[in-house]
Amino acid sequence: MIVDLNKLNGIEVENFKNGDGSVNLSKINELGDLLNNLAKIIIHPHSSIGHHIHTNDSEIIYCIKGVGMVYDKDQYLELKEGMLNIIDQGEHELINNTDEELIILIIVIKRN
Repeated sequence: MIVDLNKLNGIEVENFKNGDGSVNLSKINELGDLLNNLAKIIIHPHSSIGHHIHTNDSEIIYCIKGVGMVYDKDQYLELKEGMLNIIDQGEHELINNTDEELIILIIVIKRN
């Protein structure tokens, strides 16, 4: 399967996962047995994806554009273009505290 991320139509979501502000969520359906979720997310300036926990899956976040702060393992770390954040069954949140959009790709992998 080939997916053109530039052709995905997103929807605006307020307070995504109880975060602040809004995001534009472009979710890909029909993922098969390996993935729980695959999405391109635009986190608008001064917005966030709220604190949440992964218990039966792991998440990979790839930063396409912008700069954000990710909460991972009890600390806040900077996430910039070209960087990955890997959450292996844990808790996290992602904050865009800049005046620019933060664009990420998330891949949520099922765990047995």
